[in-house]
Amino acid sequence: MCRNIPEFPDSKKLALNDKAEIENFVRRFPPYSDYNFTSLYCYDVDDRIEVSWLNGNLVVLFQDYLSDGMFYSFIGNKLVAETALTLLNHCAKVGLDAQLALIPDCARKMIEGFDGLAISEDVNNHDYILSVNDLATFKGNKYYDKRNLVNRFIKQYPDHTVRRLPLGQPETQQQIIDLFHLWAERKPEDENSTAHALRALKRLLSSVDRFDVIGIGVFVHDKLGAFSIQGLIDEHYAIVHFEYGDIAYSGITSFIRQAAAQALAAKGCLHINFEQDSGIPGLRKAKALWRPTSYLKKYIIREGQTST
Repeated sequence: MCRNIPEFPDSKKLALNDKAEIENFVRRFPPYSDYNFTSLYCYDVDDRIEVSWLNGNLVVLFQDYLSDGMFYSFIGNKLVAETALTLLNHCAKVGLDAQLALIPDCARKMIEGFDGLAISEDVNNHDYILSVNDLATFKGNKYYDKRNLVNRFIKQYPDHTVRRLPLGQPETQQQIIDLFHLWAERKPEDENSTAHALRALKRLLSSVDRFDVIGIGVFVHDKLGAFSIQGLIDEHYAIVHFEYGDIAYSGITSFIRQAAAQALAAKGCLHINFEQDSGIPGLRKAKALWRPTSYLKKYIIREGQTST
């Protein structure tokens, strides 16, 4: 396959035409959210992400999720220690902090104990992995509260409907954007993060035909009350890209999550990547309440002695 992405230290801005090249490579590894092309592209709202190849590994220059800072990461399993040292030396040359972040566990295992590289676990950025079947059924005591919320929603809004959303249609896209604004008004978050999420959502919708995503909507009185947009990674894994609801409808958050999981279960999907909590206490608590079955762990690499 002809490569668009250059060899490091050369690099290029991430673009839609890099999709096949990146996806063909990262499918060899566990489905880390940071290397999911749809997430990479849609959240690159300032067009600052750069990509390159180094020793057969995919290198990404990321913009920090919570700041404007830039940092390097990579995924792969070839000459991993040499790759890490090369990137750390480059960071020093270009004035970046001398550390690599979001390093997948599959790369960390290749250099554990390597003299000269310090590895530390980054608990703020582990991906939460949820069971599709658990969310589709809400069986067991651990989902007692979720079942109650779903039952409350069904009882209060018996005329609700669940529909597959035609994400490419302008009318549907406008309904989604309108609901996002309503969510932001009723559940105010940090203005910067909300604005960033909205720009990412619009970026996805503007090129939605290029991504393998499905949209599920919950309608109340024939008005969109919640939506979930999930990306299909492979036959077993999906990832939550966007999920919002009008919290004026009691229980709708649990209901849309169950409805989306049921749609994924019908496709044979087993696991959902619920992404990281970025160390935000409220977000960490909220994600933990969905009972993750496992985590995709990530690490920080610096020069020095290992400190796992």
